[in-house]
Amino acid sequence: RTYADLHIRLFPYVFTYALRAGDTGEPIQRAFGLVHPDDGRHPHEQYFFGEHLFVAPVEQEARTKTVELPPGTWVDWWDDRVLEGPATLVEDAPLDKLPLYARAGSVIPLLGSGVQTLSDNLELDPKAMAPTDLMLRPRVYTGGEGTFTMYDGGEITVKAGPAGISFAPGSIFQRAELEIVLVGLPPSPIVSGVTLTPAEGAPIPLDNAEGATQPDCPGGCWWRSPGDGHLWVFPPADGGY
Repeated sequence: RTYADLHIRLFPYVFTYALRAGDTGEPIQRAFGLVHPDDGRHPHEQYFFGEHLFVAPVEQEARTKTVELPPGTWVDWWDDRVLEGPATLVEDAPLDKLPLYARAGSVIPLLGSGVQTLSDNLELDPKAMAPTDLMLRPRVYTGGEGTFTMYDGGEITVKAGPAGISFAPGSIFQRAELEIVLVGLPPSPIVSGVTLTPAEGAPIPLDNAEGATQPDCPGGCWWRSPGDGHLWVFPPADGGY
């Protein structure tokens, strides 16, 4: 169930690469040697999923996996451990954990959690369907710089320093709630404030909703998830950002 949910949430990421493949011929699932032909390591079962994710499936009955981590800084998808490549690692791989890593400085566009289908079948629980407003909930990894251009022309960019993270709406996804993984910082770093800077108009300081179990802030706020420490940024509901 965990991976079925993740698969449907990854729809904006996967569909973007599917369209790119039609234009360039470059597949979303890429062999290690295709991306790093001079590395010298060519694990047949480990692959890049687009430019921002690296996957090391467990093929045999085992509870560990030898992972040939590519060059660069990578973050474990499940526990946010920061790993430096190139490296050969022996990773825990219980039945419920697929070794999955995101590149530092990457943007992974996602649908909201709980979405189980893109169908508009009215017999289903509405909470299980993609919302009609198509709110994008990208996971953004700091610790590097990168840009993801969506299939609808929207663009999310992460930069080092005070420039921070920018979101340019596309033709489909007009709004985004950002889930930010603070890479390379001490556990639970102090965040003094978050400000939205619109394309036009004055910057908008957001309220701090830390301490709330689940924030409800139509005027916009930021919130630190108590479970994993991820920083969430919720834009104003009226679109004033």
